[in-house]
Amino acid sequence: MGLEEFKGSGRILVMDDEEPIRRLLEMILAELGYRTAFAATGEECLAEYAAAMSRGEKYDLVLMDLTIAGGLGGKETIAELLKLDPKAKAVVSSGYSLDPVMMDYKTFGFSGALGKPYLLKDLAAELKRLLPSQ
Repeated sequence: MGLEEFKGSGRILVMDDEEPIRRLLEMILAELGYRTAFAATGEECLAEYAAAMSRGEKYDLVLMDLTIAGGLGGKETIAELLKLDPKAKAVVSSGYSLDPVMMDYKTFGFSGALGKPYLLKDLAAELKRLLPSQ
């Protein structure tokens, strides 16, 4: 089975404090047809999102890690992101599946949630669900 069924398009900003995860997602998302940028903290994510908006290159989706060591995590970042862009779409990701944010992600402003570790098909399905016209 090839990757064709998982292909999509759009601009995705990935926020994760673990470099190996960022590198892996860079390869996977590029292979699936998405253009990406990366941030290690919520502060970097917000700065990049704002800069992209000012250039007229808004992101279609932000994939955020819930817990960031030494910086703003997903819960804090989504609140600030929605102030910048009330129409922003974001998916929260965490290995803490019982965290209240993961269990009730919409209440916190997220469009979707992915428990870590997630499978390629789960990531692709969530991207297709949130970016159907891409």
